[in-house]
Amino acid sequence: MHPFLPDLLHCGLGRLSPAAQAVVTAIVTAGGAFVSSSALARKVGLRDRYALDRLLQNEGLPTYKQFSGWIRVLGWVLDWEKNGVALSSSALRSGKNAGIYARTVRRVTGLSWTEVRQRGSTWVLLELIHRCRLDTHPARSTARAAPASLAC
Repeated sequence: MHPFLPDLLHCGLGRLSPAAQAVVTAIVTAGGAFVSSSALARKVGLRDRYALDRLLQNEGLPTYKQFSGWIRVLGWVLDWEKNGVALSSSALRSGKNAGIYARTVRRVTGLSWTEVRQRGSTWVLLELIHRCRLDTHPARSTARAAPASLAC
């Protein structure tokens, strides 16, 4: 992953609590491939995966599964753009079935790998930020009302 990605996300997502910032940073640092939501919850000092999901929901973020899926897709697109690595090669390198990766792209974005690859990493990042804003918790709606921008 790009070393500035956590900062870009924190900037684009608006004000997050320190706990939510730690979750976002941990997911991004792991490339969206954290061992489990329970392990992530423990790493950031939460009791369990339910507390993790409540935190994400209260911060207006997608579920752990959705958010980590977006980060994985972003990583695959960045790998394609930087190194020309095909999705199937990324899957094989990870010891996974290429179909799982393709289905993850479709589940997360609603688009095929070819469409996502053509739109590029900037689109994936901005779409993730946009989706986070759509999932905004009512109590935080004023903090997220500004248009998507990566300039802090």
